[in-house]
Amino acid sequence: MVFLLKFLFALFIVATAVVFYFGAQSPEFPANDVPPISEIISEEMPRNVISPPPLRREISSPSPASTLTRFGVIFQTNSQRAENGLLPLSENALLNSAAAAKLQDMFFGQYFAHVAADGTDAAKFASEAGFEFLIIGENLALGNFENDAALVQVWMDSPGHRANILHPKYLGIGAAVGRGMFEGRQTWLAVQIFGVSAAVCSQPDAVLRQTIENLEIELKMLENELNKRRGDSRNVNEYNELVSQYNLILENLREQIRVYNSQVGVFNSCVGEFR
Repeated sequence: MVFLLKFLFALFIVATAVVFYFGAQSPEFPANDVPPISEIISEEMPRNVISPPPLRREISSPSPASTLTRFGVIFQTNSQRAENGLLPLSENALLNSAAAAKLQDMFFGQYFAHVAADGTDAAKFASEAGFEFLIIGENLALGNFENDAALVQVWMDSPGHRANILHPKYLGIGAAVGRGMFEGRQTWLAVQIFGVSAAVCSQPDAVLRQTIENLEIELKMLENELNKRRGDSRNVNEYNELVSQYNLILENLREQIRVYNSQVGVFNSCVGEFR
């Protein structure tokens, strides 16, 4: 009888231990339950360049009174926009630098085109000036124009150049004008560069993206550790603590990805307007 009681008691202890062990290990960490991270539309910004054929007036001897100015070209351009119900463009120092570089390059290389012999175009001049853009446009003119108003009016009389001047999405403008030797004669060259800065579209938070990547690494390390400990009855409490830690990190990761994906959606929508 005593033996039977001892046997039953021992059986009870074993059964309790088994229940405790498997009950304690019941929490499970979700596998492959992390939402995908949305991607930006493309690795590079769209680089749309709008450049109608250069406008060339027959070269003649310039009038001594003929004068073109950067200020006047920009002023006359904004006057044309105002007459057509559009907001004025903001003069941009970087676009001014890009336009000046283009002007000097045409005089130096003795070419009159949107693309130089080496492939350099308005996009490259803008980028070299530090202006990263979503969309950019360029108007060119060669000839001896009476003044800034006459020059801009000639552009306005050309459908392609008019479309650039009245483009509703442009926000900034740069200009450069200069008189020099071209094809053996003195003449004026004029450059307008229009653009929309890439900064208009807010990039997804790079710090947040790095946080997500760090959480993913941490989660993977915990998952590996939990897999090693699965079935080990000697460290049940430690195992369960790791499961709780895993689930907290996973929930945090899901939320960070949700926020990041929302930012990517806003960015992609903005960029898409300029494609």
